Amino acid sequence: VVASVAVARRCGRLGRQRRHPGSAVAAEAEVAAAECAEAPAAEVDGWASPVVKAGGAPSRGFIRMGAVEQLPDGDTWMFAQVEAEPENWRPVLLFRAGPSVWKSNEYVLEVSAGELMAAAVPGRGPLGNVAPSWPEALLEELDCWPLKGPGAVIFDPQFFMQRAADLATRPGTGPVLFVGAAAKLKLPTERLVEAVGSRVGGRSLLEVLSQTASPNMSLSDLLSEVPASVRRGHFDLAHAEARGAAAAASTSSSASATTVTGGEGAGDGRSTEGEVFEIVLQSGPCGFECESRTWVSGAVIVLVVSGSEAEAGGCRPGDVLRSVNGTLVTSLRLEEVEEMLRSPPPLRLELRRPRLVGSLYLRELPADKGALELFAGAAAAADGDGGVSGAAVALVAALTARLGSAPLFFHERVPMLFAGDGGSASHVHVDKRPLLQFCHVLHGTKLFGVSGQAAGGSEGGPVVPWSAAGAGGVGADEEVALPVDAPLPEAAARWLLRPEVSVASARPGDLLLFQGRAAHFGANGLGGVCVALFHGAQLVRPSLPPREPEAEAEVVERAAEPRRE
Repeated sequence: VVASVAVARRCGRLGRQRRHPGSAVAAEAEVAAAECAEAPAAEVDGWASPVVKAGGAPSRGFIRMGAVEQLPDGDTWMFAQVEAEPENWRPVLLFRAGPSVWKSNEYVLEVSAGELMAAAVPGRGPLGNVAPSWPEALLEELDCWPLKGPGAVIFDPQFFMQRAADLATRPGTGPVLFVGAAAKLKLPTERLVEAVGSRVGGRSLLEVLSQTASPNMSLSDLLSEVPASVRRGHFDLAHAEARGAAAAASTSSSASATTVTGGEGAGDGRSTEGEVFEIVLQSGPCGFECESRTWVSGAVIVLVVSGSEAEAGGCRPGDVLRSVNGTLVTSLRLEEVEEMLRSPPPLRLELRRPRLVGSLYLRELPADKGALELFAGAAAAADGDGGVSGAAVALVAALTARLGSAPLFFHERVPMLFAGDGGSASHVHVDKRPLLQFCHVLHGTKLFGVSGQAAGGSEGGPVVPWSAAGAGGVGADEEVALPVDAPLPEAAARWLLRPEVSVASARPGDLLLFQGRAAHFGANGLGGVCVALFHGAQLVRPSLPPREPEAEAEVVERAAEPRRE
């Protein structure tokens, strides 16, 4: 009840209402859509900004929206333009003074939440079926506006090019969401959105990656089938294993050379445990390479040396280490597991070959031609003027050109591709390299959470921000995720509703900027595979302090001027 009241107060202050079919806001949205269809085209150098009719606006009564910024103190500002005379647009900085009232030094305008949503973020359905286990109060906020909490939503490409970097790097501010960035900025991802949508459709990630996908397929089977370039990505099994946790708990941890099958798995009646076997390595080195099983914990084999004792013993890429010399290693950090593998021989290893039950999450895959052929189709990824094989590589260069005046240095020239089934999620963490991160959504719904407070410490890693141990930000021993299809701990649900925690809902073609030094996470919504490209940039000079409204108005006026390349 307290959470609902808090959300109601915030919605009242920000003028938000939940859009239900047949509701007053839905009716407002229909009227606004009709009015916007008759509005004059708001174009700047060939790019369009969303236009909405506002009571009290001069001339024909239209304003066009550049961005809406929600400050940590609860204030909301709109960077916009008013049509002072027909075809004569003037910049204006508007403060939200009531649910439907926006004020500047010169104007008092009236425009409702439904009208703003219809003009700026059209065609987005409710999130109840996308994130059914998340707090209803949070979904209500995101149904009304694509960003809850501090941060900015940008609609105009000129405003983005001149102001996005500053907004995204201010201390204590939230993420920046640019709705429809791929099309409005004419980025290479515009072609990728269409190609990935046609290729992925309603299939699961396993079906996208494998032509022989089956219910009993193991990670080892999958890795033997995909191209070598795809094996450079990391397959996070955390969500799949969570669904089979009940079966895994009932499986004996004793070593056995025979196949072991679990009981009924949570979710669809199948266990992820698969085959369990033991080998003894009589000499070193161990003959294989590992990476973490989840984000930082456990170990999964990614490479087996040809002719090694490990290969002779039956080890294959995709096998998961359960124990080393009788010590369980599934929850240990990868560095600890690797240290144990360097112990003097003999080494008694217990391994398992898990079945791919539940949701998969493929992350940190270089978005080269091989990856694009899987996710965009071989024909679409073919070389040529109409192909998209170079789209991901050209993306960073295109953004560098668009943000030429921003003090950013882009570290990664080739973005990393992340793809996850609905329900998969990253753990709440702080990046080891605290860069300004760019997330380009190509398919599905990406729900992204960012804490408004920068995490303490410098190491980076998993955090539990709602616990006393995780209050400092870094160094928590536990990895926690917030999937959209499993009940959340009560403390985690309360944390999502806290005013300083920002949550954004990003769809195909959207671009999200956030600070890696803050605790953050991503959750893939139900309804299809979520595919996104990530790359980072470093601020090469300190970010600017928050400006006073009068100074901000001058920035708005400069941002309204056409950009000349």
